Amino acid sequence: MLFLSIILNLVPSSYIPRIGIGIGEFGLHLLDYSILTLFLSITLHILRNKIFIGMNTYFISFLLVLIFSSIIEISQFFIPHRGFEIKDLGANLLGIILGIIFSYLLIFLFAKFKLSKMK
Repeated sequence: MLFLSIILNLVPSSYIPRIGIGIGEFGLHLLDYSILTLFLSITLHILRNKIFIGMNTYFISFLLVLIFSSIIEISQFFIPHRGFEIKDLGANLLGIILGIIFSYLLIFLFAKFKLSKMK
């Protein structure tokens, strides 16, 4: 997922085929970063007892993806036919927040289902 995100964000837009799903660039940023954050948050949550003892894995996910997003957006200054846009960073931030919310809900529902199945 990370590799796909890097490719889609750094390759000049003229090389990316139009897929015509009708969500626009803002929606693609939102979708990309919400999925990336969702997967990272769930992975870190699973590994929390081995690596992140006592740390908030949601906050770590938020910071890591925000840093990644910022690096990608800033690096677009140096890529032909790409450019830094504050609205893209805003869409990325909103996607990160949605990814955190979705991962929290999925983990909560999974834990609730797991507990109810154990009774």
